[in-house]
Amino acid sequence: MNLDNIHLGTIRKIREITEDGKLEVDEVWNLSEYLTANPDAQQRWPGKKLWPIVEQVVEDNVVTKDELRMLAVEIADIEEMRSDISADRDTLTCKDVSDL
Repeated sequence: MNLDNIHLGTIRKIREITEDGKLEVDEVWNLSEYLTANPDAQQRWPGKKLWPIVEQVVEDNVVTKDELRMLAVEIADIEEMRSDISADRDTLTCKDVSDL
C-alpha cells in the first residue's frame, strides 16, 4: 500500500477508539461525524474501507449489538493491517539506514 494513500487522522481516530479495547455506541457516532466532516478521509485508507460500513450502521439512527460487532471486526482488521504497514515501513527504514 502506498503510504500517500493512508489518512493518518483516521488512524489516530481509530487508535482513540481502540485504546480501551471496547467499541461503544458513542464512539461509532463520533467516527461517523469525523468521516462526514472529512471527505478526504472517506477517500483514503482506512476511511475508504470504514465509511460504507459506518454509513450503513448509522443510517437508521440505531446502532445494534450486531452492527457494533461487525464494525469492531473491521476496525480490528484495519489495526492489524496498520501494524503490518508500520512494520514494513520500519524494515525499509532500517534497511535504508544500513545501506549508508
